[in-house]
Amino acid sequence: IARRITHKNVLRTHDFGEAQGMAFISMEFVRGVTLRELLDHAARPPLSVLLRLTRQLLAGVDAAHRTGVVHRDLKPENVILEPTGLLRIMDFGIARAARARRTEEGEIVGTPGYLAPEQLAGELGDVRSDLYACGTMVYEMLAGRRPFTAITPEELMYRMTSEDPPELLTLAPDTLPELAHAVMRCLTRDPAARWASAAELSDALARI
Repeated sequence: IARRITHKNVLRTHDFGEAQGMAFISMEFVRGVTLRELLDHAARPPLSVLLRLTRQLLAGVDAAHRTGVVHRDLKPENVILEPTGLLRIMDFGIARAARARRTEEGEIVGTPGYLAPEQLAGELGDVRSDLYACGTMVYEMLAGRRPFTAITPEELMYRMTSEDPPELLTLAPDTLPELAHAVMRCLTRDPAARWASAAELSDALARI
């Protein structure tokens, strides 16, 4: 399924296999920096750049969803920016099989800060879970921090599943209200209240 995703904003997966008892995946090679590196070492991007990056992210996510693939572990470390400004999403197909569920030790598989509340509760997640992760990344680009912070993973998971995120306009008051509303809608705890698709959210951003 992952090999069927052909889109300029998705890093191409070539093959899966096993060699000497070790599983491997071969992918397209590109040079660039991850969104995590950009967030950690650069100032907040101008609005035009932020919207361009976000719409590229959503285009790649939408292409995968149309192919039947849900990433389920979208995070800045899985997004790479080429020197040309082209955004590419990595690790589609790998994360799809990594069900976000609690282990016997009470841990979860995935990155808690970007997983949707339903994933933290042990559900598999769907396209709206990916949109929660997208909203978290855009929130972080605008506010300089993720919606939820905590000292321990357990506290973080509790807050994400029981609290509403701080209003984006409170942390980044110079954000356009329309953009803040679009991002906050991604972060509602109820999946049914989020955007129905990446394409729908991208269309809303195009009007800003």
